[in-house]
Amino acid sequence: MGILSTDGYEAYLVGGCVRDLVMGVTPGDIDICTSALPEDVKRAFSGYRTIDTGIKHGTVTVLIEGCPVEITTFRSEQGYSDSRHPDDVCFISSIEEDLKRRDFTINALAYNESRGLVDFHGGLEDIRQGIIRCVGDPDERFSEDALRIMRAVRFSSKLGFKIEARTLEGMRRNLPGLKRIANERILSELYGILCGDGAGRVMREYPEVFFEVIPELKPMWGFDQHNRHHCYDVWEHTAYAVDGVPNDPLLRMTMLLHDIGKPKSFFIGDDGTGRFLKHPLYGRDISDEVLRRLGCDNASRELIVSLVEAHDLRPTLSRSFARRCLNKWGRDMMRLLFIVVHEDICAQSEWKKDEKLETLRAFEALVQSVIDDMDCVSLSDLTVNGDDLLALGFKEGKSVGEMLSELLSLVIDDELPNEKDALLAYAAERVS
Repeated sequence: MGILSTDGYEAYLVGGCVRDLVMGVTPGDIDICTSALPEDVKRAFSGYRTIDTGIKHGTVTVLIEGCPVEITTFRSEQGYSDSRHPDDVCFISSIEEDLKRRDFTINALAYNESRGLVDFHGGLEDIRQGIIRCVGDPDERFSEDALRIMRAVRFSSKLGFKIEARTLEGMRRNLPGLKRIANERILSELYGILCGDGAGRVMREYPEVFFEVIPELKPMWGFDQHNRHHCYDVWEHTAYAVDGVPNDPLLRMTMLLHDIGKPKSFFIGDDGTGRFLKHPLYGRDISDEVLRRLGCDNASRELIVSLVEAHDLRPTLSRSFARRCLNKWGRDMMRLLFIVVHEDICAQSEWKKDEKLETLRAFEALVQSVIDDMDCVSLSDLTVNGDDLLALGFKEGKSVGEMLSELLSLVIDDELPNEKDALLAYAAERVS
């Protein structure tokens, strides 16, 4: 800011970085607003690399010691026909007017050394009270940019703040505007919400926001499971499960979606108990559709969908079952699956919970033993390969693959030792 001040311009730290500094948190990003026009900013920082990040809207990014700093000219905004971006931007000379366009009071803060903290909207007091409040009229703020609805929930989840009543009412009135927001932006905000320490709480307090962006979640709300394994409805169980896993976006998304197939698969058995036949398979298909729609990258989508499908793991404490799981999912996914299954169990009732957790711990130890002992769990672990089978007289192609798969299955189930002579002897008897 000193460079701009030396050149005669006003310059302030602004927004989230000021909020973080007030709260004693190291800012993740540094944003500066200034009376200087973009060309003035570039001229002032001619000795640095500059990027025209959003030159039309007055933003220039300056790389200072390798760190990107966004510098934006004081501006006012008019018209948001896409519920996201201003149709017109006017450069102005007043920090007071600039702060009026900000989303929430806690972000409508500015600071420089000469004026100190600039707070026209009560942001400092709202930080002290832990409140998220719109700057001005909530309907105006959310109609300008509907994504602010999800930002409010993200700040609540991350900071532990409550959303002020008038702001919450405005959010609810403007929920349909989220349909006009790019799905990739929705997904990014959703990850941010889920990775906050208050994720489960905001799921309970503001469920309508989740249901607006993923309508498939809504049937889970208040859905009584009629099953003694569960003491919560499906949505409440899901909220506990989300809070239970580490705040990794893929794990949190897995837990959000893990029981999404339950309402569709539900029926009451003859004994009056609720059943969810094949709900992981329903959940897999629904989750895949949801994540595709949200623009989730393929690798993340495939991992989440696989974890949803596998989350109802009911292990058998046998070495062959452990090998089959490793063969199907691999070490990395098994590590994540144990986290998912553990927290799914922890979010259930106390009935047989200790027994289920003890079985899970024993199975995890068994899987680790299989890994440590380097048991054969994949085709690459077999002591024979395709060339060996060709030498026996198998025809190249399908028959080789089928025999290798059969040998692997026999080894996994301890019906044959993983010894070359034994495997070749078995294969030789089956050469057509």
